[in-house]
Amino acid sequence: MPAPDRGPAAPPTTAPVGPSGVGPSGVGPSGALTAVLVDRELRELPLPALRRRRELLVEEVRRAGHWTRLVRARRDLLVAATVGADALAVPVEAGAHGGPLEAHLAAELPAPREGLPPVADPNRALRGLVLTDAAAGGAVEELRALAVAARRLGAYEDALEAELELVTDVLVQRYRELVGPPAPAAPGARGVVAAQ
Repeated sequence: MPAPDRGPAAPPTTAPVGPSGVGPSGVGPSGALTAVLVDRELRELPLPALRRRRELLVEEVRRAGHWTRLVRARRDLLVAATVGADALAVPVEAGAHGGPLEAHLAAELPAPREGLPPVADPNRALRGLVLTDAAAGGAVEELRALAVAARRLGAYEDALEAELELVTDVLVQRYRELVGPPAPAAPGARGVVAAQ
């Protein structure tokens, strides 16, 4: 049986997860050593390279988040196409006379013709635009594949965010070192301020 497709390999990070599944948190047998190695590598990077690494991570977190939303949306669409989605009821009777709902319906919907209901049903158009026919067997397999993809994307996002946190912490420390410690207050300065 061929190995399952794991999708594109995640880009290497400076905090590889050890065989015990421990990452950069420093917890577990390989975590402490990993944390020290990561910290050393990040501190040795020139400031422009550190900033660039952070920018790359921020961009990838955004892309991974977008893919996570797409997977969720595809799963929702697949379920809705298979079991149906709640129809919009267009509760005209719940709208106040001259209120926002009535104004919207009057602007968006054509005037009723003789013998037609006063409000057009938007559900048919929405179903045609959004929902596709899904074969029952194929839907189950696709839902399983989407669940696997969602788990992998979630783990990838967690790793990216942990890496981003490490880089951000080192970058903030580096900026503090550049600025230096705050200057000590001059003797008597506190009394002068109090006197004013």
